[in-house]
Amino acid sequence: MNAIDELRYMNLQDLYEKMRLSNQEFDDWLESIGLLHAFQVCDFCGNHMKPDSHTWICHKRDFLLTAGGKEPKKVYWLGPSLKNHAFRTRTSSSVRTCGLNNLALWKKWISKRRSRMSVSCMGVKMKRLKFHNLIRNFSTYKNLKVSAIQLTTLQNTKHQCLNFEFEDPSKTLHIPLVWLRDHCRSPQSYNWETNQRKNNATNMFKFAKLKSYNLDKEQQNLRILWENGCESNFRIADLLNWAVIKEPAPSIYTLWDSSTLSKIPHVSSKNFDFLEFSKIFMQYGVITITDVDATDEKATRKLCEKIGPIHNTFFGYFWVFGVNTDEDETDDRQDTAYSNEEIGLHNDGTYFEQTPGIQV
Repeated sequence: MNAIDELRYMNLQDLYEKMRLSNQEFDDWLESIGLLHAFQVCDFCGNHMKPDSHTWICHKRDFLLTAGGKEPKKVYWLGPSLKNHAFRTRTSSSVRTCGLNNLALWKKWISKRRSRMSVSCMGVKMKRLKFHNLIRNFSTYKNLKVSAIQLTTLQNTKHQCLNFEFEDPSKTLHIPLVWLRDHCRSPQSYNWETNQRKNNATNMFKFAKLKSYNLDKEQQNLRILWENGCESNFRIADLLNWAVIKEPAPSIYTLWDSSTLSKIPHVSSKNFDFLEFSKIFMQYGVITITDVDATDEKATRKLCEKIGPIHNTFFGYFWVFGVNTDEDETDDRQDTAYSNEEIGLHNDGTYFEQTPGIQV
């Protein structure tokens, strides 16, 4: 992959981090990858512009310049999403965005969003949105700021991790280095076209060797440099959203034997309640459903379909089995497990295409 392709696969977070570089740092970075000559200079601020696959992002981050043509055109930045951005060229009244193809629609789109945050660019007030949070929120660690990060070793696993210290001393967070390495979104570690990791899980601990790390307290960003030269950038807000809070969950299971469970719990098929069935089945692992016509296999099949999909087997989806004492009962399926013969300890269904779920 050449340098241009590498920049095209650069994710939004890494691109955002590059914008924070000073003018000289950014030029040095361009020169280090051999692309200084390939970048246009912004007429607004005089800095080199930073590209993704189809836009040129100004160093000031207040507007974009589109590369739609040989020469970039001046545009205003209306939104940060590279997949659904809206912008207007300085020299044209056309709007180049998803579904917004005329000036009237563009003005209408802007007017609906004026109640939020706006910025002034070239004397014209424009909408600037925050970067999208790309990670679902599973955590209660919201609105917390990290004050310091320390490298430590977990006593129970002996693996190194980063210990996050918050302004609220009652909050703590440990993130293993191997987890951070696994979630690296640099072009060397992640394919953004297919959303797949490039890392090999068997070598994860080998490559999770830390060279240096840096916390930007003001911007709340974490930069990690690994020993193999790979660089990872994380937003603290994303790490907190990903965090799993360890809270003991009450056990839903009840252990039993013949002395503690004298009668198997049951529900009736006449007023079958799936929620009640599920709770009992999850608690004890066994349940009886009464009032099912034992002479009609369709009644049993209908009940099973209320509970879940029936797994297919080489016997079919549904069959009658038992000790065959009647030669005319051609529908019976013979199996040692269905006979009176003792078979001892064994695993059920090892020859089935799908492993057994709920056995009826």
